[in-house]
Amino acid sequence: AVWTPAQEQRLLAFLTKHKSEAGDGGLFKMTTYNAAATYLNNKKYTGATKTGEICKNKYNRLRSYFWAVQELKGRSASGFSYDDELGAGITKENEQIWEDYVKSHKYASPFKNKGFAYYDLMLDLMPSKAKGGNV
Repeated sequence: AVWTPAQEQRLLAFLTKHKSEAGDGGLFKMTTYNAAATYLNNKKYTGATKTGEICKNKYNRLRSYFWAVQELKGRSASGFSYDDELGAGITKENEQIWEDYVKSHKYASPFKNKGFAYYDLMLDLMPSKAKGGNV
């Protein structure tokens, strides 16, 4: 399904309001995703109607991006580092290091030279271990 940034933000805002319904791993039950779909569909957007399953898949993809960026943020001495605005900041000099890295970290790929716009929103939805706390 095609998502606009406004739809992604609306989904994350809805899930943040319903954070108490998330399990220990930061995942929601299908009833929450179904309610999110209804919430999204109440506002007219171009594109297909969202379902609970589509919302769940989008959230899981955003979680994968979050964890990829979380890992990138901890890689300061590996040939590249992560910046919230510029992503990994890949240049000709470190292109091969990046290419090797994304072979085994596919969700990092979008952040080659741009940041993850929803990092802070996702951080609020993630379990405490993402915030540096103990689980």
